Amino acid sequence: MLLASCMNFGHEYNRDEATISRLVPGTTSCDEALAIIGGEPFNVTTQADGSRMITFARMQSRASPYMYAGSVGMLIAGATGESLVNSDTDMLTLTCDADGVLTDYQTQSGRQ
Repeated sequence: MLLASCMNFGHEYNRDEATISRLVPGTTSCDEALAIIGGEPFNVTTQADGSRMITFARMQSRASPYMYAGSVGMLIAGATGESLVNSDTDMLTLTCDADGVLTDYQTQSGRQ
C-alpha cells in the first residue's frame, strides 16, 4: 500500500510580516492589496452592499514518520505526544468597502 506523505491545500501568497505591513486600512485600495499579496484568493464573497471579503488560505500537511510504522508507530507517537500528521495553516482575510478601499484585514496561522 502506498500512502501520501504530504498534502497541500489552497494557494501560495505573500504572507510575511513585511508584506502584510504594507496593507493600510482606509488608504490601500483593494486592487493594491491584491497586487501586494499576490497569489490567487481562495474565496471572494461580495455582500449585498457591494463590500467584499477576500480570503487567501494555505495548508500543508505532512505525515509523521511514525505513521508508516503501523501500530508500533501509533504507540510511539501516543507515548511521546506526537501527532501522526503535522500541518501548517495560514489565512489572510481582506475586507474592502463598496468603493474598493481596504477597511480591515485579519491574519491567522497555526501549526499542529
